[in-house]
Amino acid sequence: MSIAWSGIVLLVLLLPGFLFFVGLYFPEKFTREVVERSPLGQLAGTVLIAFVVHGLLLIANGWFCGSLLPCINLREVLAAIALDTSKTPLAVAEVAATLSADRYWIFLYVIIASGGGLLLGWGTGGLVVSGTLRVLVQHRWVYDLKVEDGDVLTVAYVLSRVSHGQRHVLYRGFLKAFGLQKDGRFSYLILTSVVRYYLNLDDARPVTSRPEDWIEIGKAIDGDRHLPSGGRPGRRRDRSYFVIDGADVANVIFDRYAFPFSNAANLDAIIAAAEQAKAATDQAAVEDDLSTDVVRRGEG
Repeated sequence: MSIAWSGIVLLVLLLPGFLFFVGLYFPEKFTREVVERSPLGQLAGTVLIAFVVHGLLLIANGWFCGSLLPCINLREVLAAIALDTSKTPLAVAEVAATLSADRYWIFLYVIIASGGGLLLGWGTGGLVVSGTLRVLVQHRWVYDLKVEDGDVLTVAYVLSRVSHGQRHVLYRGFLKAFGLQKDGRFSYLILTSVVRYYLNLDDARPVTSRPEDWIEIGKAIDGDRHLPSGGRPGRRRDRSYFVIDGADVANVIFDRYAFPFSNAANLDAIIAAAEQAKAATDQAAVEDDLSTDVVRRGEG
C-alpha cells in the first residue's frame, strides 16, 4: 500500500513536467510522432521541469507565506511521500488530518503547478516555432512550411509512386496539413485546390504535362464539378481536401508565397491571388515551350 501511495504522490508532483511536453507541441501546426529516442532522457527532462516549477512556487510561497497564503511545510510533504501505512498508523492519521484540513490549498497548488508546466511548455514551443529556440530541435526545416499562416501560403508539388509505364502521377496543391515521422519523413500530406498531371520519363529528358491538360481533383474531364448523388441544384463545393499517404510520396517540392494583404484572414482572396499568379506562371511556361518548338523547327 505504501508503494502505491508514494507512486501516486510522485506522479502528482511530476505533473508539471509531463504537461510541459504536452504544451511543447501546441504551437506546431502539424502532427508528429512523439515517441522519444531516449525514454530515460524524457524522464530526466520531466523531473527537471517539475523541479523548476515547484522551486519557483516555493520561492513565491516564501514571499507571501503567512500574509496571503499558508506556509508549505516540506517536512510534512516528505512525510506524505515516504508514508508507510503498515508501520506507523499514527503518522497515517496525522497526514490524513493535514490533507483534509488543507485540501483546497493543496488542490489549488496542484492546478497552479500543472498549469505552470503546461504554459511553460507552450511558451517554449512558441519560441521554437518562431525560430528563437529552433536550434534545440531536429528537422528545423519543417517549421518553414507555413500552413495558412497569415499572408504566407505553401504550395506542394508531389511526385507520387503511382505510375503508368513511363508516366508518373504528379499533384499540385496548397498545403493544408501534414504529419511528420520521427525520422523526418512525411506520414501524410493534406492538400487543397489540387490538380493532377504527369511526369513523362522519356529517353531525352523528363517532361511534364502541358498546363492545359492538368485536371483539377473533383472535376470531370469536361471541366464540370459534379456534386454527390442527391445534391440540390445551386449547391457549390466550398473546399475539398486531398489526402496523400506518406508511403505514396516519392518526392515533394514546397514553394512559399507571400502576399502583402492588409487583411491576412481573408484566405479566399489570398488563394485567388495565388491562383492568378500560378495561371500567369503556367502561361509563361506554355509560351516558353512554344518558342522552344519554333527554335527547333528553325534549326531543322
